[in-house]
Amino acid sequence: MIRRIVAALRRLLYTQIAEAGPRCPVCGDRHLVLLRSQYLKVCSACGTDIPWPLDQGQKPLFLPSRASRGSVKP
Repeated sequence: MIRRIVAALRRLLYTQIAEAGPRCPVCGDRHLVLLRSQYLKVCSACGTDIPWPLDQGQKPLFLPSRASRGSVKP
């Protein structure tokens, strides 16, 4: 009985997580692998590369450790 409840809760949680977030424009799958350092998302189902551009004025996610001190420009 408890195993059924746990399994049902897992399915419910997985469904809620899977319904949130972007979809692949090619196949519609929601499982996207985030490649933050390359600013890409890759669909795990069909392998489509999806560009992940920065918003206007958004700082890059990966900078040299001294970039915030002004000695290194991004």
